[in-house]
Amino acid sequence: MQLLPIQDFDNDETSTNYNWGYVTMDYNSPEGWYATNIDNESRVRELKQLVAALHQRGIGVIMDVVYNHTANNAPFNSLVPRYYFRFLPDGSYSNGSGCGNDFRSEAPMGRKYIIDTLKHWVQEYGIGRVPVRSDGVDRSRYNEGRRARVARDPAGYRPLR
Repeated sequence: MQLLPIQDFDNDETSTNYNWGYVTMDYNSPEGWYATNIDNESRVRELKQLVAALHQRGIGVIMDVVYNHTANNAPFNSLVPRYYFRFLPDGSYSNGSGCGNDFRSEAPMGRKYIIDTLKHWVQEYGIGRVPVRSDGVDRSRYNEGRRARVARDPAGYRPLR
């Protein structure tokens, strides 16, 4: 079963208005919009229970993730200003993704962040596959992160081509 998107995205978690979800705020946290309670650890506990229940029924879990852009108010510029995004010569954000900004996957810490988040979802939640959309992203970096799940499912590993 493919879950998309399940990372914390930019939205009002108390609203019932539809949100497409591909404006990620925090790649390491499940989205609270799907949880029974947005004010506690329900989002973590319930997602782990869902994945475990699917696995008990023999259903593999795939998670969709987009690393080529983030929500405009994601914390990256607060951590290290102008490091995690690509910029044009005039100082404005590069927008090759068409979503307002381009994550700098070729930067060493950008690459490390991607790999660490992939490992987190595999190890912490038991996600079996993470088909990473890579439009505008340095594709060569993903095979390293995708290998993180080999220890859990060596027969299922397929390198990104």
